[in-house]
Amino acid sequence: MGEPTIVTRRGKPVAVIVGHDEWQRLTGARPSLADLLLGFPEGGDLPRDRGPARDFLQGPDAEGGRRT
Repeated sequence: MGEPTIVTRRGKPVAVIVGHDEWQRLTGARPSLADLLLGFPEGGDLPRDRGPARDFLQGPDAEGGRRT
């Protein structure tokens, strides 16, 4: 493979061209959200806090009912 190529515009670097293998190495092969959700075990029980729900209203607008 060749070396990365720097692309310039008016003398300033704006992009780098790299080979596909190098791009994969740099970005890592990350699964998509769909792949992660599909990989979740069916019927798996997750621990759940059965305590009272938390109040997410915050700040000066909390009394007015506006959620932040």
